[in-house]
Amino acid sequence: MPAAELVRPFRVLPDWRLDDLMISFSVPGGGVGPHIDQYDVFIIQGMGSRRWRVG
Repeated sequence: MPAAELVRPFRVLPDWRLDDLMISFSVPGGGVGPHIDQYDVFIIQGMGSRRWRVG
């Protein structure tokens, strides 16, 4: 699927708010570990489940 199709439903957001599109895949129990993003992140989970810890 082209990135433009993934972003289309969110075109209500101003263009300056959209900087990047990232897609990630992880195996059960996988992840990136604790970290801090230096920018705003908007996450959509397509499938499966994930345990989120915010602190």
